[in-house]
Amino acid sequence: MSKRKNLVAWALGIAVSGAASAGPAAPTATPAWSEQGPGPTLNGQTEGLPGNPVAGAVNAIAVDLAHPGTVYLSTVNGGVWKTTNANTTAPNWKPLTDLQLPALSISSIAISPLDPKTIFAGTGSTSSDAFEGSPGFGVIRSTDGGATWSILAGATFAGRRIVSIAPLARTGGGLAGQVVLAATLFDGGGVYRSTNGGNSFVRVSGTGGLPSAGVSSLAPDRTNSSRVYAAVPASYAGGAPAGVFRSDDGGQTWVRADTGLTGLGSSLRVLLSVGRHTGVVYAMVIDSNGAASGVFRSANGGASWTALGVPAPTIHPGGQGIIHGAIEADPSDPNVVYVSGDRQDFPFPNTNGCNDFSANVFRGDASLASPWQLAVCNGAQGTSPHADSRDMEFDANGNLLQANDGGFYRLDNPNLSSRRWVSANGDLRPAEMHSAVFDAITRTAFGGTQDTGTPMQNSPGSRTWTDFLTGDGGVVEVDELTGGGAYSVRYTSFEDLEFFNRSTWSPSNTLISGPTELGLQIVAGPGAGQDLHSYDPNIQFYNPYVLNRIDPRRMLIGTANIYESRDQGDTLVDLYATGKFISSLAYGGRLNGQPAPDVFYVGTAGAGQPLLLHRGAGTRAVQTLGAYPGGGVGDLAMDPQDYRRVYVVDEQSRVWASFDEGLSWRNLTGNLPTLLGQARTIELARPAGGAQSVLLVGGLGGVFQLREPGTGAAAWSRLGSNLPHGLVLDLRYNERARVLIAGILGRGAWTLNGWSGGATTASWQSAAAATAGGAAATGTTTALALPGIVRKAAPRSRAAAGPAAVPVR
Repeated sequence: MSKRKNLVAWALGIAVSGAASAGPAAPTATPAWSEQGPGPTLNGQTEGLPGNPVAGAVNAIAVDLAHPGTVYLSTVNGGVWKTTNANTTAPNWKPLTDLQLPALSISSIAISPLDPKTIFAGTGSTSSDAFEGSPGFGVIRSTDGGATWSILAGATFAGRRIVSIAPLARTGGGLAGQVVLAATLFDGGGVYRSTNGGNSFVRVSGTGGLPSAGVSSLAPDRTNSSRVYAAVPASYAGGAPAGVFRSDDGGQTWVRADTGLTGLGSSLRVLLSVGRHTGVVYAMVIDSNGAASGVFRSANGGASWTALGVPAPTIHPGGQGIIHGAIEADPSDPNVVYVSGDRQDFPFPNTNGCNDFSANVFRGDASLASPWQLAVCNGAQGTSPHADSRDMEFDANGNLLQANDGGFYRLDNPNLSSRRWVSANGDLRPAEMHSAVFDAITRTAFGGTQDTGTPMQNSPGSRTWTDFLTGDGGVVEVDELTGGGAYSVRYTSFEDLEFFNRSTWSPSNTLISGPTELGLQIVAGPGAGQDLHSYDPNIQFYNPYVLNRIDPRRMLIGTANIYESRDQGDTLVDLYATGKFISSLAYGGRLNGQPAPDVFYVGTAGAGQPLLLHRGAGTRAVQTLGAYPGGGVGDLAMDPQDYRRVYVVDEQSRVWASFDEGLSWRNLTGNLPTLLGQARTIELARPAGGAQSVLLVGGLGGVFQLREPGTGAAAWSRLGSNLPHGLVLDLRYNERARVLIAGILGRGAWTLNGWSGGATTASWQSAAAATAGGAAATGTTTALALPGIVRKAAPRSRAAAGPAAVPVR
């Protein structure tokens, strides 16, 4: 995995660059990828919900009030989803955009008030994983209830994350003349206006009384078809005055509307909501520390505001208000508003009666002297959804819906003391999986995800998984050799290699022993006598490590140093200090059929001159491959049959190959840039039992192949069909099972088998799971029997911190 950016630093100061790809090439007919899930993941980080299900990050909600039960979701990196039975105990969700868009990062969504079948969505990633995903490629629109989609204003919004989209009831003539407003924040773009149903947009920020600045929230007044509010926070004002502005002519002209609204001068974001039937507007100011500093109410169109204070304890103990937080006005009661933040604070049980890092939601009533009432845990019959809220909306039945980093939840009877949270995730599947492995012994998959833990597949082919660890799941690995086929050894961790552990699993996918925390004791080298966490300040959020292909009891860990273990991670030798963040490693190979377990390649990423390091067979010396001509190493792969052949994808999405152990290099990029937006992961597979080599690259838009790399032109082609056009961050080819697994940030785990003439492995998955486009077997809805490992301290959020900018040592 590559080093990630500090999220707040990125959002506050680093310019967005690069337009989205024009779109991946059309998929080939066969073979087809099979979706493995997860959806749902049980034993997640919620409280009091049956099975405690989680799914993945959802950014925004659009409720079809004309058709109760119909809801559209914009997921952070998994596209647009729809259900027509949202009010049931297990809604059925359908992905609408998997193969229709060049990327699946959807930041906002709204239904046209003129036609419930017309849906608008804004693109661009707001992932808690340091904004990983597409930076934005325009507005998308469907006029048939989500069946088909068009990309609009691509040139206007290329590289811009659209944080709010607001189709108004105002029109110059039907849908074709509908006024649509879109807002961007991080690039300072502000508000853009369309008068032709979204076909084109003109920037209005900087004209008509609206500052030339970023806008964090748009809130249309559904009681007045021409009225809309816009919030300009100080952090993105570019020197212009921060504030709340109102337009009474559909966004053409604007006036300040923030008298009595305090804290704007230090605001990171300002969130707005208008009561659907009341016209009362509410604002929540999030300060530069990422916490709510004030909630305000106006009953006169923003002419004056009344402070409601803030809930206590804080709803942002994690300081993640840059992307986490939501406000929703009650649709009928002008005095009631709901606010939510990031997570619960510890130690547990805390003053809210919560026992985990779950959601933080309060109900406010402006008619009361003490307006705030807890709406989770002790305030909701002991129930609480996943943490890290992003949006809240009311459904047609008066229930409160919430989108967060764990998925989609509903608060029934929100205005009564009997209120209770339930999961509405059903079979929603937007897991942000950054690391994925297929275990050939159990014939199941498992992976590391952003904020929905380390889920493990319940049974072969099942889309129901169970969390082994909650929180942010780290890189995962599996050892299928040590047990001689009697068991597998799985490696998992929290972020920062916290609770880095191994566990053993039977062929029936039953936990035999563990998890056992690795010793990580440095016994030789500069850090001798200390454990890894005490000694090394450069452990990365998703820290890379790799098992040895020849002897998987051996392990290589890369921080800014290279560590080697020969006993499953219990003891380490501090081999080499690179001075840079290590992004990828390959360890153990063969040559002419002979094992060479000591061989490795290590790559670094980030600013400055990259390093590609190598240790050859029969030596302890680590050398720099000075002939390497590429940029920072995003990922690398070694030919499992010939360790002299090594392949690199760099941070400029170029592919490099050496066939002589790094002495000389060839550029194999070829036509790849025309096929995908970002190249992020690379693998070398021999799917026909070693007769033919296939170089595989995954990234934004899918997985692509180059047959027999180094022979002839570098002509890449799409591998397989049916794979969503998300951001593929991990590719692993399992030689034992002859299964290729892809981890997609926003669409979970997908597998491919039976390609290139290799033996198929259909026996490990159900027939339904193997059918392209078909519904996979859901398996049991009962969680695996797992120990339920919980965190003992607050997680370090990628929204608040990241690895040091310059490695130490």
